[in-house]
Amino acid sequence: MIVKNNISKFKLIIFDFDGVIADSLGSYRELDRLVIKDLYGVDEKIDEIEKMSEQIKTGAINNSENDYYRFIDQKYGDGRKSIDEIWNKIFELAPIVQANILPKPGVIDVLNKIRQKTSCPIALVTSSSRSDIDFFSTEKSKIGQQLNLNNFFDTVVTFDDVVRPKPDPESFLKVINLYNVAPEAVLIFEDSYSGVLAGKAAGATVVAIEDIHNYKNKKEIIETADLYLENWAQLQL
Repeated sequence: MIVKNNISKFKLIIFDFDGVIADSLGSYRELDRLVIKDLYGVDEKIDEIEKMSEQIKTGAINNSENDYYRFIDQKYGDGRKSIDEIWNKIFELAPIVQANILPKPGVIDVLNKIRQKTSCPIALVTSSSRSDIDFFSTEKSKIGQQLNLNNFFDTVVTFDDVVRPKPDPESFLKVINLYNVAPEAVLIFEDSYSGVLAGKAAGATVVAIEDIHNYKNKKEIIETADLYLENWAQLQL
C-alpha cells in the first residue's frame, strides 16, 4: 500500500523521535541489561526485563523512571543504592547503547523530501531528554552521522521542556502556540498510543508509524490516528 500525503496543505509538521525517527525503543531494555549487569552482576535476559518493565508500568501509579530503577535495585540488589548512583551508571552506559541506534528505514529520505517540498516549520517533539537529542545530533551517533537533529529541526521540544508529558498535549501545544498555527493545519508523526492521543488532543492530524514495541496498543493506535503506516515506504510525498 502506498499512501499519498499532501504535505503542502499543512503549516506546521511535527515528528516524534523514538519509534518514529529512531529505531530505539528496544535499546532501552538493552541499557537496563547493562545497568543490571554492572551494578548487580546479573546477566539478565532481555525478554525477562521486558516482562518486568511491563509489570511495573501496569501496576505503577506515577510510572516514573525513578520508581522503575528503585524496583530494579530491590529485585537485583539489596535496595540500598541511591537513585543518584543508579542514574550515574545509566549516564555512563547510555552512550554505548545510543551510539549504535539506527534511524528507521526510509525516515531520513522522508525528512529530506518534506524539507524540499514545504517551507513550513518542521519540529521535533520528544519524550527523550535534551541531552539525548544533543547526543543523537553528533557524529558519535549513527543517527547523527546521517542527520544533525538540532540543525535540521526548526524547533526541538524535549521531556525537559514540559510539565505534563504525553499523553497530555502540552508538548505539541508548545510548538503550535509558538508558531501561532491553527491545530487543524498541523501534521504530527507519532508511533505510540500516548503520542497519538496527545496529538489528537492538540487538535492536529496524526499519522501513526508502526513500531513492533507498540503492538500491544496497535488496535487503539489504528482507531485513534488519522492514518496508520506500517513503514515509511508507504508514505509517498
